[in-house]
Amino acid sequence: MNKIAITAARHALGAAAAILSFVAVSAQEPADYVDPFIGTNGMGHTFPGACVPFGAVQLSPDTDTIPHNVGGQYQKRAYEYCAGYRHGDKTIVGFSHTHLSGTGHSDLGDILVMPSTGEVRLNPGTADDPDCGYRSRFSHESESASPGYYAVTLDDTGVRAELTATPRTGVHRYTFPKDADGHVVVDLAHGIYNYDGKVLWSTLRVESDTLVTGYRITNGWARTNYTYFAISFSQPVADYGYEDRAPIPYNGFWRRFDVNRNFPEMAGRKVAAYFRFDTRREQELVVKVALSAVSAEGAVANLRAEAAGRGFDEIAAAARKAWNDNMGAFEVEGTDDQRTMFYTSLYHTMINPSVYMDVDGSYRGVDHGIHRADGFTNYTVFSLWDTYRAEHPFLNLFFPKRNADMVRSMIAHCDQSAHHMLPVWSHMGNENWCMSGYHAVSVLSDAVATGNFADSRSALDAMVSTSTVPYYEGVAEYMELGYVPLDRSATAASTTLEYSYDDWTIYRTALAACDNATAERYRRRALNYRNIFDRETGFARPRYADGSFKADFDPLQTYGEGFIEGNSWNFSFHAPHDVCGLVALMGGDRAFTARLDSLFSMHLPERYYEHNEDITADCLLGGYVHGNEPSHHVPYLYAWTSQPWKTQYWMREILDRMYRNDIDGLSGNDDCGQMSAWYIFSVMGFYPVCPGSGEYVLGAPYLPRVKVALPNGRTLEIRAEGVDDRHRYVREMRVNGERWTKNYVTYDDIMRGGVWEFRMSASPDRRRGTQPEARPYSLTTGLDEGAAE
Repeated sequence: MNKIAITAARHALGAAAAILSFVAVSAQEPADYVDPFIGTNGMGHTFPGACVPFGAVQLSPDTDTIPHNVGGQYQKRAYEYCAGYRHGDKTIVGFSHTHLSGTGHSDLGDILVMPSTGEVRLNPGTADDPDCGYRSRFSHESESASPGYYAVTLDDTGVRAELTATPRTGVHRYTFPKDADGHVVVDLAHGIYNYDGKVLWSTLRVESDTLVTGYRITNGWARTNYTYFAISFSQPVADYGYEDRAPIPYNGFWRRFDVNRNFPEMAGRKVAAYFRFDTRREQELVVKVALSAVSAEGAVANLRAEAAGRGFDEIAAAARKAWNDNMGAFEVEGTDDQRTMFYTSLYHTMINPSVYMDVDGSYRGVDHGIHRADGFTNYTVFSLWDTYRAEHPFLNLFFPKRNADMVRSMIAHCDQSAHHMLPVWSHMGNENWCMSGYHAVSVLSDAVATGNFADSRSALDAMVSTSTVPYYEGVAEYMELGYVPLDRSATAASTTLEYSYDDWTIYRTALAACDNATAERYRRRALNYRNIFDRETGFARPRYADGSFKADFDPLQTYGEGFIEGNSWNFSFHAPHDVCGLVALMGGDRAFTARLDSLFSMHLPERYYEHNEDITADCLLGGYVHGNEPSHHVPYLYAWTSQPWKTQYWMREILDRMYRNDIDGLSGNDDCGQMSAWYIFSVMGFYPVCPGSGEYVLGAPYLPRVKVALPNGRTLEIRAEGVDDRHRYVREMRVNGERWTKNYVTYDDIMRGGVWEFRMSASPDRRRGTQPEARPYSLTTGLDEGAAE
C-alpha cells in the first residue's frame, strides 16, 4: 500500500497519487479546482495522469523502467512503480495508456508514446544516464494536473506535453520548440512490472500517413493480455522506422525487404518505432491512441466514435465535465485540507473498476473469446479482496447502475470461466488469482440485498458454483472439516475467516431467492469461523487437518502464522456477519471491549513489519493496521458493545492520522479505491461493516456538513455543527427531526434522504446506544448459534 498527498501551495503536480483539490461542489454547480498538487512517494501507488470516470484508458507518465524480475530474481524497487510514476524521480520515460490505481502488485503500462527532437533514440536510457535514450528530465514546477488533464514540460527537448482522455482513447498534445525537428517514439516493449520476455508479440501497421494500427500480447499478471490500438496523428508522417531489440532467429522471406525503414508492417517482441513530422512548419502535434481488447478494427471504431473531429481542448473539457458530473453529487464544508482530502478520495473511488468493451459492446472474455455485452457495460479490474469492503458498497449506494453492471460483468466472467467461478482478482480478461477468499459473492449479495440487482437466482447460482470448487485454496477440506487446514494452505486461518463471511453472503442471497435448503447449508458454513478459535488464547489460530492447533504461535506475526497480509490480533475480529457470536467467543462484552482497546493502544515492535512492502510505522495505530484492508471494519465493532462511543474516538484518530494533505498523506496503497471509499464513508459518519446486511454502522461525522444528491433524486444532508477534534462525540442524532437511538442505519434510511443532525460534544455519552436493540445486525445472539433474525 502507498501514500498519497497534496500540497495546495503551488499549481504543480507530481505523483502517483492524484490527490485533487476542489472548492465546495454542489449537484448543480460544477467543481472548481484549487491549485492541486497530485503526488505520492512510496505509498499510495496512484498515478497523476488523465482519465475519465471508470474509463478504459488511464494515460499517465511513467518515470522509470525498473523490471519486476531479472532472470527470475525479483527486483524490490519494482514495487515503487506499481502505478508507473514515482514523485521522487527526475526523468519521464514516456506516457503509457493503461495503469492500475493504488495496487500492491502490478501490470500494464501499455503502448508508451514519447515525443522528442533531433537524433532518434529507440531505447529508453536510464535514470543515471537519460541522454543515452529517449527519456527526458522534468521538473515538478512545470507539471499541472486536474481531473482528466495532465501537463508537463520535457526539459531535455523543450516539448510541452499535455494529456487528456475519453473512455477508450488517450489524447496527447505536443507543442514542439520553434524550428525543432520533432518525432514521436512508440515503444511496444515498455511495461509496468516488465521483464525480459513479457511481450509475446507486437505489431505496427501503417494504414495511411495519419493512421497506424497494431497490437501487443503480454504475459504478465494478466497471463494473456491482448491490447489492440489505433493511433491517429494530426500531421502526416514524413518518415518512420523501427527496431526490434530482440531480433528473432528465424525471419523467413521477410529478409527480402528493408523492414526497418518506411516499411508499413513492423513486428517483433521488443519493437520500438519512430514517426517523424514537419514540426518546423507546424509546432503542434495531436496524437490520439484508442484501445481495444478485441481487434484493431475495434480500436479504429472506438477512435472514430469518441475522438474523431474533436480537438484537444474540446476533449479535455468533456473529461472535466464527466468528473464534475460524477463528483458534483457531493457537497462538503470544512477546511481546505479536509475538502481536498474528501474530493481526492472521491476521485480515487472512480478510476477502477474500468470499462472493458468496445463502443459496439464487444469485449474479450476470460475464456479469451469475443463476447457482446447485452444490455450492460462490461467492466474489468476487480481487486475484490480489497474492494468488497467499502469500494463496491460505496458504488452500490451512490452509483447503483454502474455497480449492477459490474455484478453482471462478474456473472459473465463466471459463465465463461473454465472453473465456473466468479472473479477472485481479475483484470483485462484474465483471472490472476491474487489474494484469498471468493469475495465477489459479497458484491453480488450487497447488490441483491439493496434491491439494485433483481436476478437473485442467477447471482445465487454463480455464488454456489464459486464456493464449491474443490481444488480452490482448500475448499474441499473446508467443506469436509469446517476449516482450511494449515497443511493445505499457508493462509489457512485467514482464508477460513474469509470463507465464513463469504458463505454468510450466500446464505442471505439464498434467502432472497427463496432457496431455503441452500440458505441453511450456507448458514452453517457461515459459522465455520468459530472452528479456528483457540479458547485458551482467545485468538483465531490455524489448525492442521488432524485438528491440532499450530504450535509456537505468535499472534503478532504476519508471516508463517496462517494469515494473509495481517496477523491474528487484527484478523481475529473478522466475523462481521456474526459480531455477537464473536463477542461471546472472546469471553463476553468486557473481554471483547478490552481486546479492542488493547489493539489500538498496544505497541507493535518494528520487527513485525520492517520487511513488509505494504506496511510502515505510519500505517499503524497501536497494533491496528489501517494500511491494509483486514482491519478496516474493526473500529466500528464497539457498536456491538457497552461502549459504542469509542468508535467515535478512534475514527477521528484514524482520519486525522492516516489521511493527510501531504505528499506522504495516505497510510497504505489505495487499492483500486478501497482506502478512499473507507474515508468517504467514515467522513459521512457510517460504514458498511457487513456488506450484504443492508446496514451501515454509525460512527460520527468528520465534517460540519456533507450533502449528497442520491441516485433516486432525493438528497441527504448530514450536519454536525461544531464538530472538530475536541468535539468528536455524538450527544444526540436526529433523522428528519426524530431522535435516533440505534447504532446503525439501513440502506432504506439513507435512500429516504432528508436531514441528519448530530449534536456533538467534547465528552462521550456513555449511555447512548448501549441497549441491545441499538446494536447492528448479527447472525446469532451468541454461541448458542440461535439465529438473531
